Amino acid sequence: MIADDSAVPAIPSVRAGEGTRDVGVVVVAAGASTRTAAHSHTGELKQLRWVAGKPMLLHAIQLFQSHPDVAMVVCVLPARF
Repeated sequence: MIADDSAVPAIPSVRAGEGTRDVGVVVVAAGASTRTAAHSHTGELKQLRWVAGKPMLLHAIQLFQSHPDVAMVVCVLPARF
């Protein structure tokens, strides 16, 4: 469980030019959570479970969006979402 952002390691910087936002990120979160037996009957996705006040997927998205080189974050989810 992530208690705060300080527990998350920093993403290394990849700079093409100073001040250039030229990195795209694809977060692949398309799993069906089939190995999560406790929630498989409800259809709840593991990536949408709340941890430390927000869904797990949002923790990843916000971390990437806060990086100065990242221009875009795309999430891949199951079609029904």
